[in-house]
Amino acid sequence: MQLLARVDGRASAVRELEARPGEQELRVELALECGLALEFRDGAARVPFDEGARLALRDAAGAPVPPSWDSHGTLFLPAPGAYRLDVTGFAGFEDVRDLAVRLERTGFEPWRVDLVRRP
Repeated sequence: MQLLARVDGRASAVRELEARPGEQELRVELALECGLALEFRDGAARVPFDEGARLALRDAAGAPVPPSWDSHGTLFLPAPGAYRLDVTGFAGFEDVRDLAVRLERTGFEPWRVDLVRRP
């Protein structure tokens, strides 16, 4: 059996479960996720997320926050608030350093990241 939890239409958790005969209890605890749907741009052109790129995140005080993201560039955050983002290793583009990002509420918000081509 497979248990799939969705938040805002996104697959956020998938877990394989084994169903056995007899009385069983299944307890599911869900929490609302939040994050930024990063939209990478080269001028007016949208650039697909480079799965070889790395994202580094710091909180407002500068402490590292372990980042989590999916193959589309959606960045999952631990809570709404202010963060600083680094995007490195995006093929053909300069690294983006110390980008201020802010999530106002639980859920997912679009966030534009302007890329600059390498000479």
